[in-house]
Amino acid sequence: MGSSSLAVPDACAAGKKYRDRLVRDGGSDILVKGEDGTICPKFHAWLADAGPEAREHAADLILSSFEAATPFKEVGKELRKITGLCNRKSYALARRELRRLKHEHEFSRFRVEGVRQGVWKLDLEEGTHTVLKGKIFGLDDPVWRELDLEGCVCWCEPVTRDQ
Repeated sequence: MGSSSLAVPDACAAGKKYRDRLVRDGGSDILVKGEDGTICPKFHAWLADAGPEAREHAADLILSSFEAATPFKEVGKELRKITGLCNRKSYALARRELRRLKHEHEFSRFRVEGVRQGVWKLDLEEGTHTVLKGKIFGLDDPVWRELDLEGCVCWCEPVTRDQ
């Protein structure tokens, strides 16, 4: 069951919720770290000035690109046409939105597969999250919210019963 399809029930619901919010409110939540270290969602109205058709187009683009595993730069080019943002901002937007959907889907899939813990992984030898590298956390641990912070290049590798 290693498919990236949105067939996992929680992921389907998350995709629908994401699309509805984007179309209705013209944006999505981003995670920000407060001065006290807590991570909280903050609404980012990146499509606030767009009409309903543009919002629907952007939502459909992001969800279909996620399902097709389209590279974020290709998605960014299309978002640029919709939003009018510069290349750098549209690429960053595409990367952030696709990563968040990916994480929601992976964690839902892990739970369906009976996975209860994950290992914090990253390729870099230095950076914000190097102290977490190789540590095991329960999938419900709030530390995993860090994956969706801007600039994070880490990921969760599931811990299986065989490990």
